[in-house]
Amino acid sequence: MFGAPLVLLWTWRTRTPWRDLGFQKPRHWILTIAGGIVAGVALKVLMKAVVLPLFGAPPQNAAYQYLNGNTAALPGMLLTVISRAGVGEEIIWRGFLFERLGI
Repeated sequence: MFGAPLVLLWTWRTRTPWRDLGFQKPRHWILTIAGGIVAGVALKVLMKAVVLPLFGAPPQNAAYQYLNGNTAALPGMLLTVISRAGVGEEIIWRGFLFERLGI
């Protein structure tokens, strides 16, 4: 929750170019979006069908059971997950740590 804002603050203070953090326009928007969707679905299927059963995880995530039949809560949850988890993770891992570690 605090990692992405700290990385952005560090970027501003050190005057690191946004490009060094991985912020750049994709060459093909359609291919990038379609590839992300396909990769996301494939990863979800792999996790649910193979990885989680190996670790004995329950098929339902109890933390998100409140969303069953609660369509009013779904947009807020999706916005939160996308903005905090997705964007924050990319900024911290791909942008900051990979750039700092020289990967």
